[in-house]
Amino acid sequence: MNGRSKASRGSNGITNRPSLGRRSSIMGKGAGAPTDTRAIGDRAFQQVSVIPPEGFHFESCLLNRSSRVFCRRGLISSVVFQECIRTLCNFLTTRNYPNAVSPKVLQAPSGKDVTSIIQFLFHQVDPLFKFSKLEEDVPLVFKRLGYPVQISRSALYAAGSPTSWPPLLAALTWLVNLLTAMESSWDGSDILPFEDVRHKQLDDHLKKAYNHWLAGSDREMYELDDEFLREYELERERDAAELDQRLAELETLKAELEQAGSKISPLADAESKKKDYQDDIVKFQNIILGFAAHKQTLEKKVNEKKQEFATKEEEILKVLKGNEELKETVASQQDYAASVERMLKEKEINNLNLESVLSRREELEKLAWNLEVQSSKMLRDLETQVGQFNDGGERLKSMVGEELLDSCRFEMKVQPRGETVEEILGNTRKTIIKTGLVEMTQKCRKKLTEELEPETLNHRQEFFAKKLALDTITEKVASEIAHHKKLELQYEGMVEKLNQTLASIIAEREGCERRVFKEDAAFQKMKEDLVAELKEREVKFANTVRECNEELQLRQSQAGQDLEIIMSSYEENVQILKRVDEVNKQTTQLFDDLCMANILD
Repeated sequence: MNGRSKASRGSNGITNRPSLGRRSSIMGKGAGAPTDTRAIGDRAFQQVSVIPPEGFHFESCLLNRSSRVFCRRGLISSVVFQECIRTLCNFLTTRNYPNAVSPKVLQAPSGKDVTSIIQFLFHQVDPLFKFSKLEEDVPLVFKRLGYPVQISRSALYAAGSPTSWPPLLAALTWLVNLLTAMESSWDGSDILPFEDVRHKQLDDHLKKAYNHWLAGSDREMYELDDEFLREYELERERDAAELDQRLAELETLKAELEQAGSKISPLADAESKKKDYQDDIVKFQNIILGFAAHKQTLEKKVNEKKQEFATKEEEILKVLKGNEELKETVASQQDYAASVERMLKEKEINNLNLESVLSRREELEKLAWNLEVQSSKMLRDLETQVGQFNDGGERLKSMVGEELLDSCRFEMKVQPRGETVEEILGNTRKTIIKTGLVEMTQKCRKKLTEELEPETLNHRQEFFAKKLALDTITEKVASEIAHHKKLELQYEGMVEKLNQTLASIIAEREGCERRVFKEDAAFQKMKEDLVAELKEREVKFANTVRECNEELQLRQSQAGQDLEIIMSSYEENVQILKRVDEVNKQTTQLFDDLCMANILD
């Protein structure tokens, strides 16, 4: 009984001890992955189940430093809340989450969104996992995964509410960190996920000690306990020595970092020089572009001048040829001076005739315009009178009666393009209107004599008076139109004669203008000056371009050397910083392991 009680106390003491050896959590490199489930860095794990395998211990998850610290943070803090949202959003985005997700959605998600996110994360742990009820599955799965905080089932009924969402968001972020740590720490060994190697050694020791206790072999059990304690003490000493060594390395690296930081870095000076060189390069490039544009402008001007030269040369050749022809003509003529004098007199006479013809032409044009205006006005008046006549015919029809006007229609249409009176009035005055009026007059006379009152005779007299006035106006319009046509014919004849006279005068003037000889010398002088100036500018431009290119090459070589110096110093600083970060991480890990071991002691 006494031996059994001692063994019991020894067992209790061992279970309260820290795990053996170097601490290995799921956030470090000690956590392994199944051999046939996932390759390092690429493939998603396939057969990892949330149901723990035999010998699996969730206490190792509770030793996770990040999860333990996370659970102590204030969930009311907006900074922590936003950090959790960013972590969850980044994980869902990088893992091809099928639904739309953003930090704005995760501020206050709906119950459907929360359910979809939880299902997606659980399938990351086990693709074969099947849900039954959210409020039952979530607490059970997080408990089996070792989440240190109990999740309330009542909070899952309103998962997206402001009071229920922050704790649930914290749990999901913990699971995301757990999955991320697993993905970064698995190395393809045969160790099960979430398994602590030292905890497995502790379980093996407990099994052996318990078997000895059941068999009554207290001595072997105590010897096993003593051996376990010796190994534990040796492991602690090795950890302490390694921690001291890492702390010394950390101090050395800190001193090197401070020394490197106190030195004057040539980076700022090199950056300023680099900026100056870049500005100089831009300036020279702008200068080169300006010279190139100036060169193009000069080339364009040269081409234009060359074209002008070619045109002038052709004109000169033509003038010279004309001069030769004129010389031959002058040589063949004996009375050249008399002919010139006669031609000048004829020119003066033609100029006088031209002035008189032009003045006569202006008078005729003015007269034609006035006649056209008068004819247009008379035509408008005629159209007005015809319209009044047509209206009177309609009124006459309503007054006299349709039985008297069945055989004729008192309606005239004006044809503005007609030449005679009959054509303007549409051949209706004699053929229709006059015949109809005679017939209507006879009928009306008969009716007046038989039926109507004597007062109607007055209306008849007024009608005939208006008819006579209309006939008079029509005859005047016809005469004016005929006169207008006659004036147009006279005008066209005079214009034709005037054009012939102008053509002869212009031909004579062009013949006189071709006799100019003084332009040749001025043109040759201008050509020589332009060619000399062009050569001088080309030489100056070539010298300027050569100087700019030499200076640009010199500046580029200096800038390249300075850039190489900057890049070499930058790479050295980056390597030193990487080394310091690695030593800091290793030292922090050892320090955390040592602190945890001391806490468990």
